[in-house]
Amino acid sequence: MKITSFSKPSEGAWNGDTRSIFLKKETIYFFRHETRANILFIDGHVEGVNYGSVPLNTHNDVFWSGN
Repeated sequence: MKITSFSKPSEGAWNGDTRSIFLKKETIYFFRHETRANILFIDGHVEGVNYGSVPLNTHNDVFWSGN
């Protein structure tokens, strides 16, 4: 997938040092550094992100889609 296919690649998460489980129609995330995770964004930069700033269970958000 080309980076130009995303309208906001600097805001969209590509990967992170987290893990998740799907439980009863809800995704639960576990952050490796207590309340923070290192997130690799679509544009290639890495940022430490607080748990509270991640939009949970809203996968149409720009954080998850890059658009």
